[in-house]
Amino acid sequence: MLMTCITCGSASEAKDFQWYAIAELSPALNITRRRWSEEMESRYVGLFSSLVTAPLYTYQDFPRGIALPGVYVLYHDHLPSPSA
Repeated sequence: MLMTCITCGSASEAKDFQWYAIAELSPALNITRRRWSEEMESRYVGLFSSLVTAPLYTYQDFPRGIALPGVYVLYHDHLPSPSA
C-alpha cells in the first residue's frame, strides 16, 4: 500500500476538500459522496493537482509529525472483493 497527503489551510477546508477529492478520484470503497463548496472549486482544483502529483510513500516511509490539517489518499494494489 502506498499513501500520499496534501495539507490544507484549515480543518474546515480539509473536511470540505475531502469530498471534492473523493468525487474526483471516485474510489471503489468510498461509496459515500457529499456536497462540497462549489465556490471553492478554483482552490480545490489546485489542491487536487498537488494531491495527485505529491510523492507516494510506503507506510514505513510516510513523514511523521505532520501537524497541519489535510487530506490523505491510500493506494492499494488489489481491487476490493465482491460481497458474498
